[in-house]
Amino acid sequence: AVRFRVLIFAFRSCLTLLERIEEVLGLIVGERLAAPKPADRITGGWQELGAGFHAPTVVVHSLEREMISQDYCHADGSFGCDVLVAQPVRIKTELDDVEQWIGGDSFETARVFDLQPGGRITDVALATCGIRVLLEGPGERIGYRTDVVVFDEDGNEIRPWRKDDNPFSVCNLRSGRYYLHVDGRRFDQPWAPQWYGGTEIRAEAEPIDLAAGELRRITIELVEGGVIAGEVLDADGGRPDEVKCILSSDEIEPYCCEGGVSQTFHDGLFRYQGLPNGRYYLGAEIGGGGTWWYPGVFDFASATPILITDHQALTDLSLVLPAAGKEVRP
Repeated sequence: AVRFRVLIFAFRSCLTLLERIEEVLGLIVGERLAAPKPADRITGGWQELGAGFHAPTVVVHSLEREMISQDYCHADGSFGCDVLVAQPVRIKTELDDVEQWIGGDSFETARVFDLQPGGRITDVALATCGIRVLLEGPGERIGYRTDVVVFDEDGNEIRPWRKDDNPFSVCNLRSGRYYLHVDGRRFDQPWAPQWYGGTEIRAEAEPIDLAAGELRRITIELVEGGVIAGEVLDADGGRPDEVKCILSSDEIEPYCCEGGVSQTFHDGLFRYQGLPNGRYYLGAEIGGGGTWWYPGVFDFASATPILITDHQALTDLSLVLPAAGKEVRP
């Protein structure tokens, strides 16, 4: 009988606890359902790309910059962000690391939405823009690896993209004028850097004017750039197993691949391709003995420039080091 009374007491205690938990959960859920919930449409060029492409994310921030809610846009541009505590907020969209603040160019200038308890914000509408880029030539390539940089009308860099797919898209842009630059040198690709419009000069680039909600489709015809190639020879006329080379401008600004200012070549053979027209200086280093410049001088001021015009290929150059190993420095 005692055990039975104990079990009855324990059972009633559990029921009481469950009832209290249910009351708390109901309060939390009730508050969440009654909370302010921004909901409207984020439309634009991204919707034309169809399934498989990322949709913008709508992000809600407090006035202290804290992210307090977010939601992905559905195919029709609708979204809903739950905000548990009524407060003034600022809202932005994000896609491929490109952000747009609603009602302003930055967090500081963005519109402040005053969320009231139990209220809703339903006028968060935005028509974003995008650019769909197709790369063609040279050769019979299907995919092209390239760096893509988009600039606004004032020359501000929007964001650099690294693209392996072709065609590719740049979305979540505001309406306005843009300029696009492609460059494959980080991937050792054969084409010359260029601005949209087929020029290497920024001032001659063709602008891309985007209206609200527009997805502009463009094609960039790639052209093969210049080539600087040849061999590094040591004092005995042999080629070192490994040599670090640097290709630079007049101001010793490196023109190189990803990973630093120099590039390591094996068997003494070097090759740079996809070069824009211009004047270059070629340097080489073996065993930490300092950099020697083409055709074989230690002083940069005495180096002979290598001139690329009409994207020509110079493939029989020789940089001769006067000594070998670590005793190269004069």
